[in-house]
Amino acid sequence: MDHLARLVDHLEWANTRVLDSLRAADGADSRVLELFGHLVAAEHVWQTRLEGKATTVAVWPALSLDQAALLAAENVERLRKFVSGLKPADLDREVTYTNTAGQTFTTGVQDILLHVALHGAYHRGQIAIGLRSAGRVPASTDFIAFVRGVPAATRTSRPKVRTPDERFANLPGFPFEPRYLEVDGLRIHYVDEGPRDGEIVLLLHGEPTWSYLYRKMIPVLASAGLRAIAPDLIGFGRSDKLLNRDQYSYAFHVDIVKRFVNSLDLQGITLVGQDWGGLIGLRVAAELEERFARIVAANTGLPDGKAKLNPAFFQWQQYSQTTPDFVAGKIVGKGTVSGLTPEEAAAYDAPFPDPTFQAGARAFPMLVPTTPDDPAVPANLAAWDVLRRWSKPFLTAFSDRDPIMAGGERVFQKLVPGTRGQPHVTITGAGHFLQEDQGPELARAVALFVHANPR
Repeated sequence: MDHLARLVDHLEWANTRVLDSLRAADGADSRVLELFGHLVAAEHVWQTRLEGKATTVAVWPALSLDQAALLAAENVERLRKFVSGLKPADLDREVTYTNTAGQTFTTGVQDILLHVALHGAYHRGQIAIGLRSAGRVPASTDFIAFVRGVPAATRTSRPKVRTPDERFANLPGFPFEPRYLEVDGLRIHYVDEGPRDGEIVLLLHGEPTWSYLYRKMIPVLASAGLRAIAPDLIGFGRSDKLLNRDQYSYAFHVDIVKRFVNSLDLQGITLVGQDWGGLIGLRVAAELEERFARIVAANTGLPDGKAKLNPAFFQWQQYSQTTPDFVAGKIVGKGTVSGLTPEEAAAYDAPFPDPTFQAGARAFPMLVPTTPDDPAVPANLAAWDVLRRWSKPFLTAFSDRDPIMAGGERVFQKLVPGTRGQPHVTITGAGHFLQEDQGPELARAVALFVHANPR
């Protein structure tokens, strides 16, 4: 099977070379970007067919360069995993699928893999012609160049910084061992506590917090026999932080979390999403539906650009863009009822030694879809299509003193079938950051929900 693994390695190398050429040719004919978007979308479609799944990705999608890059990286990750699990007998296994014209075909696994390789080579050639006609010099993607060891990329396209470890020393109430995973050249930090065989609870934070937000919940969940996993989003906590604000997007965060879930091969997940943790997590759950068993929505939503947002959100949005001093600890403290100690506030400030580390935090408020033409709206609407038929258990756990998300639970309870018959809770005496105000109570509600709804 080494020859197939070699083809996957070449595919990754070649796509990286093309991306490097496209970034260097900023402003080139949009047709070349359209071709690359088609190339990676087709890879995705064929991969889902090999896995026996359905796909919502169009064959000719309108992708930005960053979106295409993220999809290309996800494709390689999934394809490499698929190929590594093949046995010789699997190569002749036939896959039945329906093409975009509605026609049904049956093709062997080996032939599909060869088609993916040849299809990619064909369109990379078209891209090279397009770049050359625009006066650019395209990178060679010939297999023999790959064999000769030509580097995949010639420049760094995504400058980043990493908060020094000493900033996280001796944080109050946070004794957890740091764990790390690299995704697309970016280091993700996460906490992983509780029994390895316990039901997985994926705890996703929002703005401008990090996994420290869940420190009061993790011990409660672990003692209930659950495995609590709390990653830091890129741009936050101990995870890497991109320096260029325009490299953050809603789609970027969703893709990174999807790849985090896939890389750890998490199954039977209970999502707990608060603030942006819900905006991202609900998309991830809808797009990786088979990996999620339950959802807990806490002070969050999934905006479609049409529903009217609370005026308090727009006040926050304006503040986030105009305040000269973006102090995370101060912001989190104002979003609680009980307040923070100076040491706790310092823990929220720890990831951001200076403003250069805050590009992701500054970007987040402006990424919330507030108009129908927002680029995130189509994907959110697709996620809502999944949630409207979501029959797996879905719990709302909103607080009673959140000025931004007040009443948001009613939307989920009305539209998501899985909410019916569940013991929805209102966490009293808690603000927007209910994990701070009433973390143990929220954790107990999550544990009861998981145990009451076995898979």
